[in-house]
Amino acid sequence: MHSQQSDGMDGSADLDRKRLQTRDRDYVFAYLLKAHKNPDQVRRMVERFHVEGAHFLLTIDKHADVRAFRTEMGRLPSHIPIHWIRPLQDGRWCGPGLVQSSLQALEYALNMTPPPAQILQISGQCYPIKPPDRIRSYLLDLGDRFLMRLRSPSDPRWRELARVRLEKYHYCLPRWLPVDQGWREYPLDRPPTAFKERLLDKVLSHIFPLPRKGPSEIQTHFGHAFWSLSRDAASYVLEFHQRRPDLFDFHKRTFVVDEVFIQTVIATSAYWRERATQTAMHYCDWSKPRPPAVLTMNHREALRETPCLTARKFDVTVDNRILDWIDHHLLGR
Repeated sequence: MHSQQSDGMDGSADLDRKRLQTRDRDYVFAYLLKAHKNPDQVRRMVERFHVEGAHFLLTIDKHADVRAFRTEMGRLPSHIPIHWIRPLQDGRWCGPGLVQSSLQALEYALNMTPPPAQILQISGQCYPIKPPDRIRSYLLDLGDRFLMRLRSPSDPRWRELARVRLEKYHYCLPRWLPVDQGWREYPLDRPPTAFKERLLDKVLSHIFPLPRKGPSEIQTHFGHAFWSLSRDAASYVLEFHQRRPDLFDFHKRTFVVDEVFIQTVIATSAYWRERATQTAMHYCDWSKPRPPAVLTMNHREALRETPCLTARKFDVTVDNRILDWIDHHLLGR
């Protein structure tokens, strides 16, 4: 009797093990990648992130050399799945075009066969600092949870963020940004149009009543622009956007809307809000005058010690050695 029971238990364990192996083998996830510079660096990044089941959805700023990006991606091994999303029409930092491109990529991802279980938004200046199979295992264990940090109205800094980002009309980058250590000037990278747009901001702010008010029943939440969404959470975001286009219409004039819109949509659902892990996906250095800082060899120990899966931002024109160091010491290449 005992021998027969033991054999039955062993058979059940083998079946469970096979099911887990099948689940692991069939797991599909996607990186939603936005890039505007350094095509060779982006190709290298894709190679390092790649693991079985990973897909890459590329959105390139229309002002970048899209041909150069296609050339570099063409050098990748043929087994790495690259999906070209239409070029980003308005890739200005903080602008609504960034959110529109995310929504387009989410829709594309959900129409894939099979659709990815997790969708991670990253930039062309990210890089993995944990081995790609470890990242895959981490995502697999998330289930229907996802990586998104949300800053709610109960957060002490929410009022100041709302005053700067929500309550005025924004058509460009403001001259000053609030940071934890105080206010710092942020240089505008498009001076020919920046003055006109800033002037338009001021004119509209005098003509129309302030503060601006969005849909009263929706509480605005802030969070990082780089996140992951589970398949069903992404479906909820798209369904909500289709049902309530007025929310995005309001946020078209919100400053740094890619840190507001999708985060706010997720927060409208108690179910999905509870499944946001509040975990930072990227290591960043916010201590420099123009945050986040470009990571260099001076960040080696911080990159070694952080629990984050990835880091940003890197720039091979500033320091290429740090990527070689990560490859050797953190990725085991």
